[in-house]
This record gives sequence, structure tokens and C-alpha cells, in this order.
Amino acid sequence: SAVQQQFSHLEDRVEITRLDANMMLRQLCSKYNWKETRAVVFLDPFGLQIDYDTLRMLGDTGAVDVWYLVPVFAMYRQISGDGQINEDGGPRVDAALGTKAWRDVVVVEEEGQTDLFNQRQFRSKRAVDIAWFEKVAKERIGAAFGGQILNETLPLGRNGIQEFSLMFACANPSEKAKLAAKLAKAVLA
Repeated sequence: SAVQQQFSHLEDRVEITRLDANMMLRQLCSKYNWKETRAVVFLDPFGLQIDYDTLRMLGDTGAVDVWYLVPVFAMYRQISGDGQINEDGGPRVDAALGTKAWRDVVVVEEEGQTDLFNQRQFRSKRAVDIAWFEKVAKERIGAAFGGQILNETLPLGRNGIQEFSLMFACANPSEKAKLAAKLAKAVLA
């Protein structure tokens, strides 16, 4: 492997696994004594695979810093322009945010034309944008990490579309850990 060839001196510190990221991270959270160990996790999911419960477990360690490439566009895409929440993707957004409350805000009913019986017709439409999902994701991740999430984010994407927001959350509440947040702020600036 590349680790053996290029970093043989670190080989005993590297473990390569083929598991679902949620399962692997949850095992990691329960495996170590977090009073003696620190860690940094970089989450770059394919779509909406990272569950909020996993983020909460990482935050509960009090020792794991997380860089999370949050798939805000994938969340936004689960609502069609005419206000329909995707049947398959909606539950993935529920799991990623750890709540269904977003569903109450993302669609609005708009008055349309009157029908033949002079009754107002209503139509649904999407009421939020990608920036809204970034804000909600930041609030939810912050809650999982005891409020220790940087306000700064780095929007990333292609063709002028913000597909992701890079966010940094720190689980360690100690003063010494503030250095990690300072470094992260410099990266995101």
C-alpha cells in the first residue's frame, strides 16, 4: 500500500478499514479513552451519508475536532421547485440534520388563480436556498459539539454552484483547544 511504500515509519499508526463511515466512526468513539487521546476527523461524504447521531457521538468525546464538507446542495436538491420533498432523499436529510423540523420551513403555499367556482387555488413552492441549508447545518453541528463550531465556512463547488460548505467543529472545551479553532479560522478565512 501507499502507506507501506511512502510512510513506513507511520505504518503502525494507520488502520485501513472498509466499513460504513457512520459505523466506523461510532466504533472509534467507543474504542478510545478520550481523556487521554485527541483526534481530527475529516468528513467528505458522498451525498448525505453522515448521520447526525454520528456527529453527536464525535462531539460527545470532548476530544475530536471535525472538518466536515457539508453537502448543502444535496440537501437543497431534495426539494423540487414546485415544493415536493423527494421521497427517498427527504429521510436522508432528516438523518443528516437529526431532525424533521426543516420540512416545516422549506415549502410554502402560494395563492394562485381562482377556479371556475371562484375558489382560490394554492400551489406549493420551494421557500429556501442553499445558504439556508448551510445555516441550519451549522446550527445542528454546533448543537452536536456544544456550540463549538466556527462561524466561518468555506463555500465550495463547481460552475458557480455552492455544493459544499467546509465547516470546523471542536469537541474539546479546554482553553488549550482554542489553538485548533484559531488555526481553522485562518484556513477558512
